[in-house]
Amino acid sequence: MKVQDPYKILKIEFDGISEAIDNYTSDSLICNYLKKMKIALQEDSTSEVMYYLEKLCAWYDENISAIYSNQFVYNKREHSQSKHLLDSLFSQLKEYDFNKIEQMKRESTTVTDIVYKNKQTKIFISHSSKDRSYVELLVTLFDSMGLSSSQIFCSSLPGYDIPIDTDIFDYLRDQFLQYDLHVIFIHSENYYQSSVSLNEMGAAWALKNNYTSLLLPGFSFDKMTGVVNSETVAIKLDNDTIEVKDKLNQLYEKLMIEFSLEKKPQVIWERNRDNFINNVFAESKKQLMFSKAVVMKRPF
Repeated sequence: MKVQDPYKILKIEFDGISEAIDNYTSDSLICNYLKKMKIALQEDSTSEVMYYLEKLCAWYDENISAIYSNQFVYNKREHSQSKHLLDSLFSQLKEYDFNKIEQMKRESTTVTDIVYKNKQTKIFISHSSKDRSYVELLVTLFDSMGLSSSQIFCSSLPGYDIPIDTDIFDYLRDQFLQYDLHVIFIHSENYYQSSVSLNEMGAAWALKNNYTSLLLPGFSFDKMTGVVNSETVAIKLDNDTIEVKDKLNQLYEKLMIEFSLEKKPQVIWERNRDNFINNVFAESKKQLMFSKAVVMKRPF
């Protein structure tokens, strides 16, 4: 059995662990530890990583009993798994040779330079399947830019999804390994309730993929958590229309360069862009009306 690198596991799994803790407590000290830990992992500041990891393990030791006895905590198993994982990784990393990280980074840079020359660029839309209606509008916009179905991966849309008789997780892993991915994160309440989506976010961050964040209507910047957070530049689709148009123009310019796309006449691009914005607004309005109807039908 192949032994996995505990430091790599920590970098991939920490986003989900952080989300569980952050949803449980608003304690400023522990929230600060979580934030600083993410930065330390991103910068490979190993002494800081160990310091904050020890603090997080100690916090769980002090609070796990209260978590288990709290009737309002419905994800007790998730906390149990997070605590066990943190304790296990902390124990392993005490004996870890952090000097090899620099060597790995040097080797990784050399290998990446070679491999990426032969990798095809591809868009990976990381989203919750519950947001399929919005994602379908985005894929239509990408189609209008000139991107082909082979250049877009979207797990919830036929033609862009996972082939039949294929293991889902193996296929997702291969996308990150075989392609130079530009990941499009679709931020929403649904996204942060999906463990698969959060794992995709962690993998994209760990592998340093290029990415763009889109916030669906009703989802605010302060709700962005994890490694792709409110400090990153993002497109909020229900922001001021002029700002949304400008951000989408920038995204189009970026994708034209990455995928060597032929530039559409300005009038055509603007029509497609504006149709996308209008359709997003209409979908948002429809979902809001549906939510109100569901609430009215609830028995009292």
